[in-house]
Amino acid sequence: MPRQSRVRGDEREQNQSLAALEHARHYLRHELAARLSLRRVPELHFERDRNPDADTRVEFLLKRAKKSRGHAEN
Repeated sequence: MPRQSRVRGDEREQNQSLAALEHARHYLRHELAARLSLRRVPELHFERDRNPDADTRVEFLLKRAKKSRGHAEN
């Protein structure tokens, strides 16, 4: 399952962040393998977010689900 992290800032800052992540890609894979005791670590790919409002929608849905679960447990 792909995991995502958001890079904030203007276009120049995002490009710099993406370049740094790409530069560190092999190191990050090595660290993931060591810390998670994995033999095979998926390739890491970094790209600009094409839908900048998606994180707001996801946060809204998670909060709503949490509230719904809280009501169901009572």
